[in-house]
Amino acid sequence: HVQARARLNHFDWFVESSQPEMPAQGLAKRWDGIVFVGDSTLREVTWALIQLLAGPGRELHLRSGSQGGEFAVTTALGHAHNGSCVPAALGKTGWTVFCPHDEASACKVATAFSNRTHEMALVREWLRDDHRWDGRLRAVDDELACSALTKRGTFVAYQGTYHNGEPIDPASLPGCLSRGHADGRATKLLLVAKAATG
Repeated sequence: HVQARARLNHFDWFVESSQPEMPAQGLAKRWDGIVFVGDSTLREVTWALIQLLAGPGRELHLRSGSQGGEFAVTTALGHAHNGSCVPAALGKTGWTVFCPHDEASACKVATAFSNRTHEMALVREWLRDDHRWDGRLRAVDDELACSALTKRGTFVAYQGTYHNGEPIDPASLPGCLSRGHADGRATKLLLVAKAATG
């Protein structure tokens, strides 16, 4: 039986497990990727899981611009445990984080938007008019999701939407996930969706 406590600003996280490893470590070994779909409540849950998965003191390297941009340390993110709230740099629409199992390596972060104008367009499409969301998981970054299959690690993604039970399109995930690992093992993916209330 294992117990651990993580102090994040004024929030006190307490996790325990009957397994010989902590829950976040167990999730990382069991799943290649975890995708959350929902509103701001699930966004905070996603960030909390990333903090536990990354562990204290690990750097987060944010990609500049769209796919293909460079990953670098930024004061906007710093270390995973700098704060309990989702950093403003990640926005509200969605992002993907890839953390290698090697705890000495930095986690990589990519947002669903390439600039603030693009972010505002996605906010209008995904978060202000639920009828416009088509069920596609466009916040899942191809490069970082595929890293879970080509490198030892796990990705966690958040797709922001006021999900009202619309069918989620699994075919919209990066193609590498359906092809699986090079050694023939299938991709293990956990999808967590929260329907909007009220």
